[in-house]
Amino acid sequence: MVNTGGVRVVAVLAVRNEQRFIGSAIDHLVGQGVDVYLLDNGSDDDTVDIARERAGDQLVGLERMPFDGVFRWRELLRRKEELFREIDADWVMHVDADEHHLPPPGFDSLADAIAAVDAEGYSQIEFDEFTFLPTVEEPDHDHPDFARTLRSYYHFKPGPLHLVRAYKLGAGPIEIEWSGGHRPRETGGRGRSPSVFAMRHYVFLSAAHAAIKYGSRRFDDAEVAEGWHTWRTTVPAEVPLPPARLLCRDTGLRPLDRSDPWSRHWLDCLRDAACLPAS
Repeated sequence: MVNTGGVRVVAVLAVRNEQRFIGSAIDHLVGQGVDVYLLDNGSDDDTVDIARERAGDQLVGLERMPFDGVFRWRELLRRKEELFREIDADWVMHVDADEHHLPPPGFDSLADAIAAVDAEGYSQIEFDEFTFLPTVEEPDHDHPDFARTLRSYYHFKPGPLHLVRAYKLGAGPIEIEWSGGHRPRETGGRGRSPSVFAMRHYVFLSAAHAAIKYGSRRFDDAEVAEGWHTWRTTVPAEVPLPPARLLCRDTGLRPLDRSDPWSRHWLDCLRDAACLPAS
């Protein structure tokens, strides 16, 4: 258990067959001073074994939900809501395996930054999404070191409050299912921090990985009818990669670029090229 500045943070990850990502995700969270609760949706690969090995005593909970062949996001989000009421923590986070949440500049860890937000009296933290993709020039990052080699990205910001992902416990129930996990209902808590953190999203690691990740996934019909999952339901077998010129480059020398956000993801833009940036 990590307790940084008197504030304990637990990230709840819902996963299924995430052996590509889970080791890196847990290494990142542990290194950021965050404990992990794993909600496994019937994985039949090495996801759970890797999680146990990499998290050690910072894996504070592990449970399995049965998988019936359909990706049922609503059920997983509802279980996360229940866990938020049960977990012994000061703050909880809604996290996916292909994400790395980051502290703002000036903080040694995410836990330190959340402790500072807590001390300021706020109860929610928003994250800006930076989507990292392989490119035509660098097409294959399907290996354990992807977080180091995959450096091309765009800032994804389809609207305000796109990702409110960290929540102070004690202000009331944390309900995220209604928004597909993007933000909680307002609970009358202490308010959202004006400081927006960053999140790296590794959507896929190669064209072949994109076809495997989404092409084999069966989505819940009711969720699709409500407008959930959008482009993920129509990923082509041959996935085109963006040219590097359309994306930003993370050199590690400066903050990620928020200046020219995309309102739609790359694979969504393939259906409507007008949404691509002009540069």
